[in-house]
Amino acid sequence: MTDKALKLKLAKTIAETVPTDRIPWIEEAPALLLWVADASRSAEITKAQGSEPVVLDYLDSFLMASIDTALAAQNASLAAESIGLGVVFLGVMRNAAKAVADIIGLPSHSFVAFGMAVGRPDPERISSIRPRPAQPMVLHHNQYAKGRYLDYVDEYEKASQAFRNAQGMSPKTWQGAIHGSMTSMDYMGGRQELRDMVTQQGFKLL
Repeated sequence: MTDKALKLKLAKTIAETVPTDRIPWIEEAPALLLWVADASRSAEITKAQGSEPVVLDYLDSFLMASIDTALAAQNASLAAESIGLGVVFLGVMRNAAKAVADIIGLPSHSFVAFGMAVGRPDPERISSIRPRPAQPMVLHHNQYAKGRYLDYVDEYEKASQAFRNAQGMSPKTWQGAIHGSMTSMDYMGGRQELRDMVTQQGFKLL
């Protein structure tokens, strides 16, 4: 999506789902990529041959379409960064999944899994790579090491706080942020309606 008026309409639609008046990274990005988990062609081809695409009624079809979309997007982000561009993944597109689908005219058996703002990074704006958890927190060998992450939480909290302070962000702990995201329906921003939208689009999630 490169049409300025259309991007502005989309940005305003999404801004209504979050506590802000506008989302500048959507408005200002030269290109906004909407990554569509799309099984519509398969459905149409099957129906054209006189059959119903019953496999698409099952959860695995929805999951497979979503995984394929994420893999393609990750490859695109790596390609973009290799030529000096910057990207921002936009999960907020799911906040208003039905409205987004209507804006771009999505067919049945498709939905926008997420967006991606693409452009050239502004060197005048403060930016930095968010610190990631220590490898043992996320990497397991042979079997899942339940609870091992607890040995690394304190050090990660220090790194997380240093990052937030440097970025001028609110003084929130990493564990506090997780707690908020797991307990506040405000965080959902409309995604609690996602199942209804997806089923309306033809994925029965059986």
